[in-house]
Amino acid sequence: MSKSYTFNVQDIMQDDPNDPTKSILTIPDEILKDQGWTEGTELKIQIGDQGTIIIEEVKKPVDKSE
Repeated sequence: MSKSYTFNVQDIMQDDPNDPTKSILTIPDEILKDQGWTEGTELKIQIGDQGTIIIEEVKKPVDKSE
């Protein structure tokens, strides 16, 4: 089951100080904790219709041959 969060764009997006044509997305602590994500978790980020941001953890297949 997926969970939906709503945030103001000003709270999660900042201009990239190194490249004015890009922005930096800060994932709120609430989402990180709820999803169990930590530094190093590989994420897939998509822009949905109507400007939604879809963030999913990339699950690696488990090699059962070992």
